[in-house]
Amino acid sequence: MSTLVRVLAVSHVHPDEAAVGAAWPPPNTVELSFLDSFQVARGAIQRLFFYEGDDLPPFQSIVGALQSSLAAALPVFLPLSGKLAYLPESGDVVIDYSPDAVSPGVRFVEAEYSGSVDDMRRLAGDDEHQIEAFLQLVPELEVSMLPAPLLAVQVTRPRDDNVGGGGAGGAVAVGVAIHHGVADGQSVWQFIKAYLFRSVIKLKICSGLRKKNIKVSAPHGIRSFPIVGCPVIFNDRKQFGTVRYRYLEILLARLNNSLQIKCLEIWTTYPK
Repeated sequence: MSTLVRVLAVSHVHPDEAAVGAAWPPPNTVELSFLDSFQVARGAIQRLFFYEGDDLPPFQSIVGALQSSLAAALPVFLPLSGKLAYLPESGDVVIDYSPDAVSPGVRFVEAEYSGSVDDMRRLAGDDEHQIEAFLQLVPELEVSMLPAPLLAVQVTRPRDDNVGGGGAGGAVAVGVAIHHGVADGQSVWQFIKAYLFRSVIKLKICSGLRKKNIKVSAPHGIRSFPIVGCPVIFNDRKQFGTVRYRYLEILLARLNNSLQIKCLEIWTTYPK
């Protein structure tokens, strides 16, 4: 696979301690259910969003807004700040969001796409998507060994052709990866509503949200059960399919409405 995206910086975001308070009292673990345990080695649910507009803020302003919004959202979804861990004394796999597990923070990647802003716009708008590029626009989660991280975020700008520049260049991509062992599709969208949409409102670029959302990578090992609407990435990660996406108009109408009224209703599947 060719390298289309280069990493500019890697940092780690921690939950806002003042917002965590006593909302998550001990024990700081959640045991996986029997069905959840089948998802432990199946990789991440990945979502990719493209934003565009000539009035986009400078890239570092976008990065700062995404980081501060993530810190504010994590107290509501505190287990995502932790790790998936194995307890040898009981033989259980659990979500560990103890202070030690949360202390490393959530991995936040700043990156640059090798193409121009027009290339990135074409990448977002083409009906036949470039799966190789999409896979590099979302962060990877190392799930082959426990303890494993549960969440990562990547923000990518197009190539900066201006020496000394630092703008978003008229487009930016935001990728989110959440471990499939601790979240399903619905809970992922709950987190997205609490995190990215808050950032969109803060950055005043609501109109820049592309009318599409993309599941870039499906769980491994599903050759016999392809997921409609997304490319299936097999275990060797060398076989790629080209899929034409359909807009999820009903879902997008609901999401756009939530942006317009600037009201977020946040649910979580985790016990409080």
